[in-house]
Amino acid sequence: MAAGILLHHILYVWRNRDYKLQRKLPGWPCDQWLAHSRDAWATASGLSSTELARRALPRLRNYCGEFLMIRAMGHGPAKRLWISVDEIALREYV
Repeated sequence: MAAGILLHHILYVWRNRDYKLQRKLPGWPCDQWLAHSRDAWATASGLSSTELARRALPRLRNYCGEFLMIRAMGHGPAKRLWISVDEIALREYV
């Protein structure tokens, strides 16, 4: 349930935010990213930090890897979760 809630929030923000970070990673077709702290992702989606870390993120990484890329970037308090959605692969998956 937690993974579904987080995925819904990610897709909502992805489709409704005009500005996304631009960075190309080798092997990943999309070069647009959303970046927030873990706490910000958890609060915005209505999950606790523990639910995000122990339930939602592992399941999304395991089951949504074809269309969703999740990377932890940065160090210390500036560490952010960068998330990218490949819309073409998502359409094929659905």
